[in-house]
Amino acid sequence: MLLADEPTNALAESQSWQLIEALQALSRQGTTVIVATHNEALLRAIDYPSIILKNGRLASTVPTGTSMDSTSDDIAAGIRHP
Repeated sequence: MLLADEPTNALAESQSWQLIEALQALSRQGTTVIVATHNEALLRAIDYPSIILKNGRLASTVPTGTSMDSTSDDIAAGIRHP
């Protein structure tokens, strides 16, 4: 298991995508990868389940293969998903 807290925070955009590709490769090889991030562009680009927190509480879950677009809009509107 690998836990990464804001791993792209201080990286240039190109370095961020290289890191994300490396994390995805680890995941494909069987490593559980947990990433905490505020980077919505990163979340939109990956096709893995996501858990969205707002104010420290579960706001939404996004299953694999689901677009983040509607979920982000729902969060902005304050809609909670079980």
